[in-house]
Amino acid sequence: MENKKRTPNFSKFEVDILLELVASNSSILECKTTDGCTVREKLGVWENIATQFNSTPGVTKKRPEWLKTCYENLKRRLRKDMAEEKVQVYKTGGGKAVPVSKKSPHEAKLLEIVGS
Repeated sequence: MENKKRTPNFSKFEVDILLELVASNSSILECKTTDGCTVREKLGVWENIATQFNSTPGVTKKRPEWLKTCYENLKRRLRKDMAEEKVQVYKTGGGKAVPVSKKSPHEAKLLEIVGS
């Protein structure tokens, strides 16, 4: 059996760098088209993002697939948190509304990239 060594988890600094790089390429990465040309273009953008990410001092070297997975996980968590907030708003049944939690800087940046 092959021993695979895990890389360290993404630090907050690394997530910030990743979100900045994705924001500059969001028009391509968030495009919903799935034809062959678009898929190849997205893969090329992830390769470019990985190159820029890995050239940043103070980050652990990551592969494009790992960066993409991290970004997708961030989006998934954001959608889940937003759905839970929505449930909390409608859960009151006419009583006092539960205060909505403040968004972290990562969530705010991700909302800018993804939209509503």
